[in-house]
Amino acid sequence: MNMKKMHIKRKRNDLSLEEKQKMLKLFDEEKGCSQRFLASKYNLSLGCVNNLLKCRNTIFETNLNMKQKRKPHLRSGHEVDAALYEWFQIQRTRNISISGDILQEKALKISEHLGNLNFKASNGWLQSFISRHMISSKRIIGESKTVDERFVHNFVNFLFLIV
Repeated sequence: MNMKKMHIKRKRNDLSLEEKQKMLKLFDEEKGCSQRFLASKYNLSLGCVNNLLKCRNTIFETNLNMKQKRKPHLRSGHEVDAALYEWFQIQRTRNISISGDILQEKALKISEHLGNLNFKASNGWLQSFISRHMISSKRIIGESKTVDERFVHNFVNFLFLIV
């Protein structure tokens, strides 16, 4: 029976500059050290190890903060995002249907109010906002959403009087 090897997706493993330098020194000092050994030891792919070996000069010349792995990326419009999502939730509780155009327009108004003049509510930003907050574009329809509760209560009382 010919079974194909199952490929398991490897978790991303970011090495600090110090760890990269240590790995490269190990490769240089150990004569029997292979790229495959380094890949398994540091939980990296062979391609990653190969790329690090190619960039060894740059890695050794860099004297930045050696403990830091990567800078956390903070979106430029995170305040706008939070304020818009809060506004959106309020509108949904009021059973108000909100389209993408309305979201983009409101995002621009919020960004102006916050003083963020570089913010652009593009279609790509809108798609990211929708997926980030798991917003579905369900219509708010049906009898339960359109009928006023007071009217229903009055009608039920009226029916009891008739029957």
